[in-house]
Amino acid sequence: MSQDGAATISRRRFLQAGATAALGAHLPGPWVGRAAAQAEGPLRLGFQVHRTGIGAVYGRWYERATTAAVKLINEKGGIGGRPVEIVAEDDGTDPKRGAEVVEKLAVQHKVDFIFGTLFSHVVIASAPRAGELKIPYIVVSEGYHVASGRLNRYVFQPGITDVRAQVTAVAPWILKNLGKKVTLIFPDYAFGHDHRDFFSRVATAQGGTIRALLPIPPTETSFTKYFPRVPADTEVLYHVMVGPGVLTFVKEMGEHFGARRPQIFGFIDSLEGVDLASAGLEFLEGTYFWEAFPRYAAATMPQHVRFYRERVGVNANGASVNDPRDVSTFSHMFGCWETLFVIKRAVEQSGYKKPGAAAYRAFIETLEGFQSFPEGTEHPQGPKRFVGRLHQVFGQQVVSKVEKRRLTVIHRTAIEDSMYAPEADYTKQPLLGHGGLRAPPKPPGAQGAPAQPWRPSTTQFVRASRVVSLGAHLFLALLEGTVGALVLALTALGLSLVFGVMRIVNVAHGAFFMLGAIVTWYVSTLLGSFLLALVVAPLVVAAVAVVADRLVLRPIGYEPESTIVATIGLLYILEQVVLMVYGPYARPVTAPIYFRVDFPWFGYSGYKLIVGVIAAILLVATWIALARTKLGLYMRATQQDPEIAQAFAVPVGRVYTTAFGAGAGLAAVAGALIVPIQQAHYLMGLDALLLSFVVVILGGLGSLRGTLVAAFVVGLSDGAVSVLFSPTLAKIVATLLVGLVLAVRGRGLFGEEIA
Repeated sequence: MSQDGAATISRRRFLQAGATAALGAHLPGPWVGRAAAQAEGPLRLGFQVHRTGIGAVYGRWYERATTAAVKLINEKGGIGGRPVEIVAEDDGTDPKRGAEVVEKLAVQHKVDFIFGTLFSHVVIASAPRAGELKIPYIVVSEGYHVASGRLNRYVFQPGITDVRAQVTAVAPWILKNLGKKVTLIFPDYAFGHDHRDFFSRVATAQGGTIRALLPIPPTETSFTKYFPRVPADTEVLYHVMVGPGVLTFVKEMGEHFGARRPQIFGFIDSLEGVDLASAGLEFLEGTYFWEAFPRYAAATMPQHVRFYRERVGVNANGASVNDPRDVSTFSHMFGCWETLFVIKRAVEQSGYKKPGAAAYRAFIETLEGFQSFPEGTEHPQGPKRFVGRLHQVFGQQVVSKVEKRRLTVIHRTAIEDSMYAPEADYTKQPLLGHGGLRAPPKPPGAQGAPAQPWRPSTTQFVRASRVVSLGAHLFLALLEGTVGALVLALTALGLSLVFGVMRIVNVAHGAFFMLGAIVTWYVSTLLGSFLLALVVAPLVVAAVAVVADRLVLRPIGYEPESTIVATIGLLYILEQVVLMVYGPYARPVTAPIYFRVDFPWFGYSGYKLIVGVIAAILLVATWIALARTKLGLYMRATQQDPEIAQAFAVPVGRVYTTAFGAGAGLAAVAGALIVPIQQAHYLMGLDALLLSFVVVILGGLGSLRGTLVAAFVVGLSDGAVSVLFSPTLAKIVATLLVGLVLAVRGRGLFGEEIA
């Protein structure tokens, strides 16, 4: 067993390992080539689908709606007498990969058209490449980026309305019926910015006041720290959220506000793919949502709506007919169905046969000439008006109320309610010109200047006041920080244990955290017992780690640099296996005990408090095991000098295996505890890995005492700064804190000693 160099592994190497794990998975391969004409045969449609990443739940149902529509089209003779073939490529809901997928579909697969993209940041990154390749790119995104004129003439959105139209239609109803003092919570990227800009603009124009704007990163997993920033005099809380954390967001909103909540109006994006009957959503009773297409079947509905629901495979609750737990993204996926029928109509009317400049010109000009799409089998959501100069469709919007854990339609807008003055004209752009992003032009005769992002003036925006006193804020910060610190300590303790005993960097530590959550989901779902899952998950993950140690780490002699490479490989293998078996979806686990602790100023999750207590007990138990047991003595002896320990009959090989398994088990139990709060997702281990690296480095490599202290320093500072100021500032402060400690004490808080 080689130990040479193990004791001298540097902090720089430790940091490099963490950086490599964070970035390496996203390095794509280049695609080279250009679109070429193909002989007449099947019409090949490139489907840019979010199979993985934060848009996976949408991608799953977009794909089902697409498959159903194509099957119907082919049953009726195809498009222009040609069968339709779908060529799907996953973009990971990632902007960089999105542009590469566009190129791959056009150049390698030689598709006729590309369609189906949803998330706006992916559309904005992909559209320029479609323009450069001069291939029609038909998105199902909702973002205003198409109608703004920001993209290019090859980009259309004829199957779903955009955010500006949706907000323009429903904002007057909100202000009239719910209140005029509004706080907005929205995802911090282009789609959320559209909500921020256009709702704020309409609200202030109609006498409303924007009390606060609360942007949230779309990958956020904990939201309690944002809600204290909602001003006390807020009359309407307007929310729209996306990504794996949507259920957590809504649950924690209910836990915080309870019966003291303001009126709540949400866009259904916050609960797409989520069952309204989920535990913790009871507080939504009596709140309101925007829908594009009502999820719940009405007692009486048109035959074409009934036909559509049957074809895409949803039941009366908008969930899969094969699995009632698999809830659809009903207010979005219809856009794929309707887009395919728009493509069919444009191909047949333009006479399109195969790719080429003339054929694409005819297709684009034909599509720009469309004015309306009648309601029916091809457009089940409702009638549409298409504005060719904007490349954007307009339609009806729906306001629904939560009643008895279902959404009931109470208001439906007219198409005219969503119309706004065009601020662009794609028909003036040359088809052979530059295909990238461009500033929105001001066409002749347009009313007003092009739309610019709305910004609050001093009279329009009141800084987010504190809902409660400073003391109550500090109390909430203490609660959040303590629970977070205890879970972080439990996670990081496993990483510190492995390094302290084995002197290796386990880059797969975050994957073990994730695997603990996934196993918990499987056990609690199949056997119906979360408590059993809490026992089984760490045992299963520890067993996986033991096998990995025997098959991978021991054969390479635990050599530090080779071990870093090996554990990176293990990280990717575990993630890909989970992706193939479990899928890319964020799935909830119901907490065994769910209750709300109602303080005078705010509410708090009782389960979070229980998690903190369990984590504290496990930390104490681990400390006792290391300090008072024979196994702990063996581990400490091995950490000091493995050769001398072996000379005194310490089974060093078995100690290494036990330490690696125990470290993985600690990460797994932390993942199991946290999954009812955050949901199980195959990428959830990355944040756990990076934070564990920060804690271990700050506390001192190999020091368990330092790990505990550093976890509380990071957790409590994050809780305080997040609640009192902002989560973004909290991350900056944590980074500066690590840098400051290492500058003053290079070995971290407690050097390399082990308790």
